[in-house]
Amino acid sequence: MAKEKLMAQARGYWQRDIVATLVSHGEISHPIYDLRGKAKLYSGRYRKSMNNLFRRLEGAGARITWIPGVRGGEPTSRYKLSMK
Repeated sequence: MAKEKLMAQARGYWQRDIVATLVSHGEISHPIYDLRGKAKLYSGRYRKSMNNLFRRLEGAGARITWIPGVRGGEPTSRYKLSMK
C-alpha cells in the first residue's frame, strides 16, 4: 500500500518516473542533472516541481535524504527514500 500512496503524490510523467525509481531502487541520482535537450532550459521549473514532489512525499510519510556527491557537489548527488 505504501507504493500506491507515494505514487499518488506524483503529478505528471516526470514526477511519476522519479517516484517509481525511488520506490524500486531506494535512491535516485539528482534528477535535474539528467535533463536533456530543451528541458534543460526549464531546469528552474523542474527544480521547483521536484521540491514540491518531495514535500508531498514527506507529507505522505516518506523521508527523502539528500546525499552529497563527489567533494560535496550537487551534480553527482543522490536522493534516498526511506519510510518514517
